[in-house]
Amino acid sequence: PTPFKRPLLFINSSSTNPSSVTPEESVTVKLTIKNVGDTSAENIRVTFVSAAFVPQGGSSTQAISKLGAGSSTTVNQSLILSGEASTGLYQQQVILEYEDPNGVSYSSTEVVGIPVTVPEPGLPQIIIRDARTIPAPIVPGQPFTLTFTLHNVGDGMAEEVLVSLGGGGPAMPVTAGSTQSVDMLGDQGMKEVSLWLIVPESTSKGNYSQAISIQYRDEEGNSYTTEQQVGLTVAELGEKPTPQPRLTIASFRSEPASLIPGEMFNLFVDLLNIGDAPARDIRLSLGGGRLVEGKPEGGAGSGLAPFAPLDTSNVKFIPYLEAQERTTIVQRMIVDGRARSGIYSLEVTFSYQDEEGVNYTAGELVSLLVIRQPHLQIRLYQPITEVIAGEVFALPIEVINIGQETANLSTIELRSLDLEIHNGATYLGPLDPGTSGLLEAQAMAYQGGEAIAQVIVHYLDDFGHQQQVIQELRLQVRAPPTPVPTPASATAAEAPTPGPGPGGELSLMDKVVRFLKALLGLGVE
Repeated sequence: PTPFKRPLLFINSSSTNPSSVTPEESVTVKLTIKNVGDTSAENIRVTFVSAAFVPQGGSSTQAISKLGAGSSTTVNQSLILSGEASTGLYQQQVILEYEDPNGVSYSSTEVVGIPVTVPEPGLPQIIIRDARTIPAPIVPGQPFTLTFTLHNVGDGMAEEVLVSLGGGGPAMPVTAGSTQSVDMLGDQGMKEVSLWLIVPESTSKGNYSQAISIQYRDEEGNSYTTEQQVGLTVAELGEKPTPQPRLTIASFRSEPASLIPGEMFNLFVDLLNIGDAPARDIRLSLGGGRLVEGKPEGGAGSGLAPFAPLDTSNVKFIPYLEAQERTTIVQRMIVDGRARSGIYSLEVTFSYQDEEGVNYTAGELVSLLVIRQPHLQIRLYQPITEVIAGEVFALPIEVINIGQETANLSTIELRSLDLEIHNGATYLGPLDPGTSGLLEAQAMAYQGGEAIAQVIVHYLDDFGHQQQVIQELRLQVRAPPTPVPTPASATAAEAPTPGPGPGGELSLMDKVVRFLKALLGLGVE
């Protein structure tokens, strides 16, 4: 008799990214499905069923056309956690439905666990997200880089953060001193950390969980220690890793480099495929910005602030990107006029496929500098009715803080190439909203026409750097009735005028003038 053959699918391994999810946060569940049966499985459907998690950006069912006997494949499903969850391990039900080559149907149900963390009010809480390795999969006996993002999902400051390998997992440090230190992580702050590791040559092919230990303190000095898991995929020794695309941000910049609330800017992102296979159907999304360093009252901001796209949506599409090829994405954006000064991290996520149709997702952070400028009104608080060359006139300058925050001013000064200025600088000091400072200067012009003076207000920005605001004053100067003596012309005026030469003899012209005056009865000097 012919032996009975059938496919048999089961979940070989599972992992989540981030390793622990918070309420109303998205999570990517990665499953490795293996066919341990005797024949191929066809028309495979993988369905995720849970009351706490709902699919994000697509269906809850993933389809796989065929999986041969002894083969495995990877399925990625994006889910989002409801806002009423509590801390614990949630069960995610996965239904596997498939057929054999003869059309006979089979199904099975398995369960994977998803860790959920609900932050305690007022305390920091750090989780790991976006873990990846280069290369992937890992080759036993060869060093690799494990990179992941630390995310403080709590609402308190985490200080003296130390990251190191935990007690479980196949990896070990390549060199001593593998502990990474992060000074601090503010509320909703993120920081990317990389560890240089290796797995022994004796490590078998497969998927492993690697423990990562995180130690930190809160602002009151209380210590916390947590151990979280990241997934590692190890190739067989001597096996060449499967070619895969891998997208990363090679560089980025903004124009201008320092962003001003209420102003527009261009963001340039250089996307590089560092993998050894092409990537297609790439969708790059710009997420919300979060304040990671700046004034404490800035807070974390919402997921939509303080940057917003202009002209187009926040999603860019790239149809194809060859291995080792790069492309530049340009997005025109605007800064919220209410944004605080600080360094903001902007989430950049991208999803793509390889040529076999396998889906990949990744995300990175770019940092943008926002600096508020004081809102000042610079004016003449008394009108100047007339300016005459050669006469001293007053220049009464007033600086008014018309903004909603205190302006940390230092000095105000007047400069001009057209005017001689006296008492042209004074100290103002901080100006509260609605208050003003004065500069009483005197000036004089030597010639008529337009005279330009610069009013320069010096201030300290929110990062303690010297900055200045410059405004021009244009004045119309009227020429005097008689030429105004300058130092050079005054010297010339004091020089003796030509007169009769030696001996008192007059020139012919002088004699003609004297004759005409006498003839007309004008008198002769």
